Amino acid sequence: VFISNISHDIRTPLNAILGYSQLLLQDKTLGEKQSKKIESILKSGEHLLDLLNDVIEVSKIETGQAKANISSFDLKLFCCNLNELFSKKAEEKNILWILKGCPKKETYVYSDKKKLLRILVNLIENGKRN
Repeated sequence: VFISNISHDIRTPLNAILGYSQLLLQDKTLGEKQSKKIESILKSGEHLLDLLNDVIEVSKIETGQAKANISSFDLKLFCCNLNELFSKKAEEKNILWILKGCPKKETYVYSDKKKLLRILVNLIENGKRN
């Protein structure tokens, strides 16, 4: 109950921050410097929302309320999106990023796409450089 209440209290202002950031990015009169700062606010807000969702998910797991949302999705496209997400982050940190083992053609799998993405993102972000 506590996590449910606190998540609502955090989500309301966070959604306002994300919404206004998205609206500001559509403003064509902004300079590149201002746009980059707003993009940073948006990325940080999205990261905070992801963390909040993780806390809620852990709470659901601990109370036995977690549910899997199994659906069919293209693993090749999933890998491409994962590669796009992390190649940019790796480039910013001057880290070599190589994604191996992805299908070369459309390959549909059944899984909880969101949970799989969250697991991989957590593993990659927590990984250490050799």
